[in-house]
Amino acid sequence: MISQQISQTWLDLFNEVPISLFEKYGGFIIYFYIIFQCGYGTHYLVDRYIIPIFNKYSILCNYVFKTNYFTPLIIQIGSCLPELCIGILGLIFMKYYTTSTSLIIGSSFESVVIMTGLSIILSHDFIEIAKINFIREALILLISILFYYIFAKSLNSQDDLKFGKILLWLSIGVYLFYILAIYLTNKLSKEIIISNGFLNNTTPLNIIENNGIPNKLHSELQLFKSPDYSNVSYSSSQWSEHWTDLYFDELIIRKDRSPHSPPLISININDIIYIISDNLDNKLFDIYTIDHKQFGFRSSRRIEWVESLNKIIVSNSFNIDITCKDLLCENQITESLFNDFVSNIFYPIIKLFKITIPFKLFKGSSLISIILSLSYLSIFGFIEILLSIRLQKIFNLPSDVLAVSIVSILGNGMRHFINAWNAGRMNCGNLAIIQGYSQSIFMLLISSSFPWLVFIYLIKPVLSISSTFSPNVLEFSIGSLFFLIIIHLLLSFNNTNVAIGKKFGFTLLMIFIFLFVLVLIPPFLLSF
Repeated sequence: MISQQISQTWLDLFNEVPISLFEKYGGFIIYFYIIFQCGYGTHYLVDRYIIPIFNKYSILCNYVFKTNYFTPLIIQIGSCLPELCIGILGLIFMKYYTTSTSLIIGSSFESVVIMTGLSIILSHDFIEIAKINFIREALILLISILFYYIFAKSLNSQDDLKFGKILLWLSIGVYLFYILAIYLTNKLSKEIIISNGFLNNTTPLNIIENNGIPNKLHSELQLFKSPDYSNVSYSSSQWSEHWTDLYFDELIIRKDRSPHSPPLISININDIIYIISDNLDNKLFDIYTIDHKQFGFRSSRRIEWVESLNKIIVSNSFNIDITCKDLLCENQITESLFNDFVSNIFYPIIKLFKITIPFKLFKGSSLISIILSLSYLSIFGFIEILLSIRLQKIFNLPSDVLAVSIVSILGNGMRHFINAWNAGRMNCGNLAIIQGYSQSIFMLLISSSFPWLVFIYLIKPVLSISSTFSPNVLEFSIGSLFFLIIIHLLLSFNNTNVAIGKKFGFTLLMIFIFLFVLVLIPPFLLSF
């Protein structure tokens, strides 16, 4: 294999600066605080800016190509942009590639274990996942782990360059197959409910007015999915509780949980063209309107809501002309849900985003918002790599060990803890678990592979690095994840659906803590 001479960068010069007494005896806490701020900043950018913009682009793609095949790809690119930026930084600063990759591996591990374990513990009851979805995600993730482990082990060897290239192309191929599997699963599991089919329409509805006030067909406090997150599996800002009233001529989603709160959204019944019911989740249903908007709901009384809506839909045979310009118009729904933000320790960084990112201010601002968000994510990723290197000298621990554990937890992986916390409280653990698996698959197959393909074909035809992973980093992170998934996969084969209880969630979190400590202990003992 062709060797690569890596020139010295100013990162090397920074690493050569001696540790001060202030840093050694407490000053390092400031570094952890900075990483903590970067972690929440990453979550806020992805959740409030990047995912809604990529969701809009996925809707536009569906409209242009008349298929939703590319929707999972677009959404996963948006949700995993932090790791994609870190992967690119790892190739720019090749000497510290293992440090940057360890941040990706740590985030991938937390995306599965934390999104599963924490959301289960916080849920009111056990979580049930459709067996076909879980097996699909688990099998592809096992292949992803195996591919990346072999690839990472071959980077510092003198094997043929073709072997590494084959693994990279195989990773891309497996991911495209995964996208196809999602497309086919969704196509077979979604059932379109229209006014003249699926349900019995013969029973009359009570729509007689009392003193000029129409009767409510249904009223309930239920989870409402913002149209800004319509194609996302789960995000912490995607679902919120709202009181919902159904009249014979309109559906009103109120601003908060109170039945007396003012309306947030009013949907004219005549504008509804069809309803989609998810056969793999007995609580989810989506309403589609003539202007290509999608409103999602999650209710334990789904059958009653869908039956009533189905009876009063006048027609689903008409449509209106929608242009790409209409689909790209700025939506203010999500912004209305978060106008009561309470100032906290993250206020400065959030204020910075609101001042500098022109989100929804004018037409075309989404593209500028993405560019600025990418800049911030790159800065955050660079800071996490930089401080991992600095903390290496302070604690006398390898930078990749710190990156895969404490830095990824406080940094780019923090958003998995936040999403899991919100999912458990919202009883959306099944959605969060699938999102966690899909993110982990993207990180291992794309975030760690695609930058390499660009590098070796457009920049330099090399596939080797001068740095190597510390002992136990790959084995204790992705290796342990591999065996955890196998065990859970074997347990699910005898069941119709995959039911996950609090004991399993608690066990996952204990294993996470155990591995977190274990990956730190061996190099720590060897340092004395």
